[in-house]
Amino acid sequence: MRRRAILVGSSLGVAALAATVIGLGFMGDSEPDAEPVPPVAAGELSYSFDEAAAVVTHQDEFSTTLTDPNGVSRVEISIFPMQVYRDGAWVPLETTLEPAGAGAVTAPLHPLEPLFAPSANASDLVSVTSGGYTVTMSLPGADSASPQLLKDVDMIESTDAVIYEDVLDGADLLFGVTPGGIRTALVVHEPPTDPNLTYEWLVDAPGLTPVRDEHNDLNFVGADGEAHVTMPIPGMWDSSGQFGDSDGAAVNIEYDVIESEDGSFLITLRPDVEWMLDASRVYPLYVDPGTQKTIGSSGIRGYKSDGYTANDGIRIGDIDTTTSCCYWRTVLKHELSTYVGKRLLDAQLYGAWNYGTTNTFTGGVYHATSFSYSGVGAKLSNHTISSAGWASDTGLFNFVATALNTGDFTGYIMLRGYENKTTYTYKKIYSTMYIWYVNRPVVGTVTGPVNGEHVFVNDIVMSATGTEYTGAGQQMRYKFTSTNGGAAWTSPWVEKGAYRIPDSALTPGTSYSYSVETRDKYPQSPIVAKTHSTYNFHIQAAPTAPTDIRIDGVPLVAPVETAANDVTVSAVVSDPDGGEVWATFTVRQNGIVVMDSVPGSRVTLTAGGTGVSEVLLPYQITAGSEYTISVRTFDGHLASDVTEVEHTFTGPPRTVREIPSTDDTDLGATS
Repeated sequence: MRRRAILVGSSLGVAALAATVIGLGFMGDSEPDAEPVPPVAAGELSYSFDEAAAVVTHQDEFSTTLTDPNGVSRVEISIFPMQVYRDGAWVPLETTLEPAGAGAVTAPLHPLEPLFAPSANASDLVSVTSGGYTVTMSLPGADSASPQLLKDVDMIESTDAVIYEDVLDGADLLFGVTPGGIRTALVVHEPPTDPNLTYEWLVDAPGLTPVRDEHNDLNFVGADGEAHVTMPIPGMWDSSGQFGDSDGAAVNIEYDVIESEDGSFLITLRPDVEWMLDASRVYPLYVDPGTQKTIGSSGIRGYKSDGYTANDGIRIGDIDTTTSCCYWRTVLKHELSTYVGKRLLDAQLYGAWNYGTTNTFTGGVYHATSFSYSGVGAKLSNHTISSAGWASDTGLFNFVATALNTGDFTGYIMLRGYENKTTYTYKKIYSTMYIWYVNRPVVGTVTGPVNGEHVFVNDIVMSATGTEYTGAGQQMRYKFTSTNGGAAWTSPWVEKGAYRIPDSALTPGTSYSYSVETRDKYPQSPIVAKTHSTYNFHIQAAPTAPTDIRIDGVPLVAPVETAANDVTVSAVVSDPDGGEVWATFTVRQNGIVVMDSVPGSRVTLTAGGTGVSEVLLPYQITAGSEYTISVRTFDGHLASDVTEVEHTFTGPPRTVREIPSTDDTDLGATS
């Protein structure tokens, strides 16, 4: 049969990272004995959740949401499937295997619905279904062998397994069912004699295309561009581990993928024979690959300090007390994008022991800076685990709150165990993220200038109502941006109710639009904005400085002598925004103010128009004195620059009447 090589180097990004490279460590209970009880919230928020009265408000494969009568919701989010949809309802996932008729075996309450054939040499030895697609695997050259059910198989860390014995020369075939997928292991009992040893798997995946990602996982991608089933990077490990002291040696395996004419795919594993023949190897060896349900936007990948990687669970701690090797660290991310728009109250990470030691050790939760063993960023929380434990420090809360508030869900976390090179601290754990939330605060009715109305800068009063759901109290903030050159300005956070905008905050003569933001008073509150097309206005500009100053109608462009002591002064006034304006006149006599800001007549102008404002001065001017005048235009709120007139004006000259002398005979005097 002719085959052609297919391209497997393109990347899907981090498509799915979950459960099949077989683990090290030893068998234990796969689930905690009791429901986890979270500790008191470590953050600064005060809240309560009435679990007894709460009801289920949402479920899917990876999460369950409970909401209490007070509107507080608690979500449990898993990286691996938690439940399956059967007969119109969500039911707990089970890994239990049972007969499926005609000698086949299945796990009916598993999301992949695995089916194991009655014989190891069947063309559909094992099949899994996901997203409407079915992937079938067979082992070319396998002998006929019937499946036998097993429980608690430590070397593949599975509570439920099926074995086909003597399927290849010197090898059995094990399948273990876990919440995330199917663990597969050829159990090799003797060292190889062929230096070019390979193992082959034939895969039939109608409608799917295998694409290798940057982690060397093989994702089976549908026409929709989504990965539905994943074969994690293969690995093999030996039996040298000693419970409570060390785990077996392990190494990843290179592989090729070839597409056949009939559309099936031949996967060829090329194990490191030199590693298999090393004198330190303890047989049997276990060689996978397996299959798992693609996780999607969540992810998980474990890194061991010697370079081995796996993604079938969270692995942390030291696996060996006799050498400096090795530590496990795990990079993971929970699917949180569903909860953007919620106000986070608390976030905690729960870990339940699965394999390794149950002794109590304290590790940590960190921000992951890369997909690598060394990608350790800032510490978010301590994480103390025996058979179970919680990570609940404020740093973890802040990490999750930032993701929900910003909508940026690209951040991963890293879990580390206790690392001291002298103590066996290895744990493999199942972990779920718990978050508690309420609805975000909202802005209600906004009161402020709207629809482009003209306002004065010292008359802008804003007000907003709203609702918040933490009980901490609510604050508002007003943000102004100009469409024609005005200075942008943002108010401080203020209480609900009236807030007067400072006179100097906004630029007169420009137009503004605004939005109203709100938050509650607890840390890490989301900031929620409200805006509307009507939230805009124009701020009146200052009037134009007056021109054409006149004294009794005479332009004051040179010294003026008035004809009378009662004087009328006038000025031409203007305003770029129009409206009612007037001039104010200040008169100085020999340099001393004698009439201050005398208002002239009011005139109503169109925008940019002009008019004359005049007034009869309230006091007479006197002869022999020089007078100067300065004038402003005023609109009731803003005044223009001052127009200072350099020329003076004076009153009319005095009238002199001659006094008669005593020699005058016409005095009319009598004796």
